[in-house]
Amino acid sequence: RFTTLTTPLPPLPIIKSIDVDPEQYRAIVTFSLAEKGPARVWYREQSVGEWILFAHESSYRYADHRVVITGLRSETSYEVRVVAYNEAGKTISDDIPFQTKGCSVDCDKDEDLQKAIDKANACDTVVVRGTCRGNYTIDRAINLRGQGDQPTLRSDSSWADTLRTTADDVEIV
Repeated sequence: RFTTLTTPLPPLPIIKSIDVDPEQYRAIVTFSLAEKGPARVWYREQSVGEWILFAHESSYRYADHRVVITGLRSETSYEVRVVAYNEAGKTISDDIPFQTKGCSVDCDKDEDLQKAIDKANACDTVVVRGTCRGNYTIDRAINLRGQGDQPTLRSDSSWADTLRTTADDVEIV
């Protein structure tokens, strides 16, 4: 007679918590597992397209993990999921939605709008709250948004309601 001894598999990994801290072009994902073990982080634009594997594998040596997803677009809705695994199999987290931040500036009366435009990267949205004055030059594609639901820029440089600008074509309403 032969007796085969088998070692029971451990329980599936438990993902205790996930936190996403979005910035303008990146998101910091921190998560904790009940026990030390590896995990992978996947992301995509919210409800759109294929999931993208960002972190191939975080460390086996830790229960607490931190992954920085880079190369994101500002003011865009994304979702992230964590997949933790061990010898027993894998556990997939719920999808966690988040939105990256945009470039925003509060512009009080008579402040210079040029400073906000200079800080913006191409394709950013500059949100102007308040009243701005002064001459300005836009040398790249950015979005200007003022107060209200659909802000636009008036010819006297005051804000009414969205003006989309490009480096080659600026429309003043």
